Parts: sequence; C-alpha cells; structure tokens
Amino acid sequence: MAEELYSVIRKEQTIEECAHAFDAIRDEWLNQGPKVLGYVEEPISKEEAAYIVGRILIESKEGDAALLSLGDYHDFGKENPHGIQCGIYPGDFNLDRLRTVVPAGKLCVVELSGKEILSKKEEGKFYISSKGKADEKPFPYVLVTKNNMELEMDKLYQVIITVNDLSENQKENILIEFNSPETQDIMEAYFAEYKNVISYENFYEW
Repeated sequence: MAEELYSVIRKEQTIEECAHAFDAIRDEWLNQGPKVLGYVEEPISKEEAAYIVGRILIESKEGDAALLSLGDYHDFGKENPHGIQCGIYPGDFNLDRLRTVVPAGKLCVVELSGKEILSKKEEGKFYISSKGKADEKPFPYVLVTKNNMELEMDKLYQVIITVNDLSENQKENILIEFNSPETQDIMEAYFAEYKNVISYENFYEW
C-alpha cells in the first residue's frame, strides 16, 4: 500500500487509481488471503524476474521490446522507485509476490530506434531524487526483445519502458501509456492462464 501512496505523491497515478488498488488489496484479504497464481521451484533473480515481466508486457501490448530498470539501494540511500525491486523465491506465487515485481509508476509503448534502445541499455538509468540529488551510479536496465531478436540500429521498434526514462523529445513518440494497477492486472491475467512451473528458462524460450 505504501508504494501506491508514493506513486500518488510522485503524480504517477491519481487518487482514484490508488483507491482502486486499495480496494483490490482489501477484497483479497477478506477472501482469505492472496490468490495463488502458480508455483516457483527454483529461485528467480531480479534480472530474471525483469525478463519475465518484460516478456509478458511485450506479448500483452504487442511490442517489439521492453527496457526495464532494476531497483537497488545506492550510496545516498535512495532506491530506484521505478525498477524491478526483487527476485522471486521458491514456493507459491500469489498476488502479494506478484506485486513485488510489478514496475511502479507509469509505463508506455513508445517508438525508439535500435540505436536509442541500445544506448539507454548501455548508459543505465540515472535517478534524481525529489530533492534534486542525482545519483552518480546508474541503475542497470534489462533489455527483452521479442523472440530474443537482435536490434538493428536504424530500425524503429515499439518499446515498453517507464515514461520517466524518456527524454522530452522521445516522449513525443509515445503511442500508449498505462499505470501500475493496469500492469498488475495484465500480469495477473497472464499467470491465471499460465499452466507451467514459473521459471526463467520457461519464459526465455518463446
């Protein structure tokens, strides 16, 4: 719930969207705990979790690629609020655990060239705190491409990425935007139909 409130403070979702998320959490617990969506046999790292999330979003939004940053604590104690925050431990995979790998904030599908995508991947994400304090060390990105294809430098691709990770010029090429509650709904619906054991290997093979 704290993350939902922070997203309102950061103006990444409205009060109404936050209230909808709270209602979903309340209804879940009134119905005797979080819904189980699948099972994880082996630990899934943060990077592998980002790949799984990226693949699901690519399939849902019919994109070509996804570029998702990783959350981590750096020297000045600030965690990247828009990144994949953790991996997935073995055991039942329920809605509580799903929320830990849902990217916070507003995402989008945007047209970027292969050169722009690979440049962002190489540079990483630089986060500037609400107090204007910049981090000197970038947060890494995980790049996922449809069918694990190689990107061509001059070709345009439809990419899923956090809106805040784009320059003002790049934002002009946004096709659609969607927020954290919608991302969670997409992933919940996907796992509800997914019948295999949840693993990086199963998702890496398209």
